[in-house]
Amino acid sequence: MRSGFAFLASLAIALAVSAGCAGGAGRSAAGTPAAASAFTFRDVVLSDLNGRPTRLADAVGHQPALLSFWAPWCDPCVREQPALESLSRQASACGATVVGVAVGETRATINRFVRARRLDFPQLADQDFHLSDALGQRRIPATLVLDADQNVIFTGESLDARAVAALKKTVAGADCSWP
Repeated sequence: MRSGFAFLASLAIALAVSAGCAGGAGRSAAGTPAAASAFTFRDVVLSDLNGRPTRLADAVGHQPALLSFWAPWCDPCVREQPALESLSRQASACGATVVGVAVGETRATINRFVRARRLDFPQLADQDFHLSDALGQRRIPATLVLDADQNVIFTGESLDARAVAALKKTVAGADCSWP
């Protein structure tokens, strides 16, 4: 039964993103994922690239975060990885974090991708779409910015200036240099 669910979830994601990865379905009028208001990141357990169960709340900590939902077959997702890597270094110096959330892919596939591109920012695997489904986030790339209390304060598609501005706003007053 579980493999049937995974197949159906994979099919739903594939159908949703087949028009070029990006889109805005599943959003409320305010632009946040429809399920985000009733959702807590403290309950989400994904897996790190070594296969260890990792609570998203632990990966993010008590600091602002930018979550990037992606998959290695999504061209816009692949193109934004260098920018996410750079942003991760800058955010870290300012007390924030960037976390990649690879959806619908095995850890082995994600590991190969991450190693080939020498990505150092944290990556988690949402192979069975647990986080994606809980958020109602069906399209990739997708970007969420969380404040230090893990409230979603911004949702968008590809990484853009609005997402970076939202992350910067969460660390206002920090002595750091942003581009």
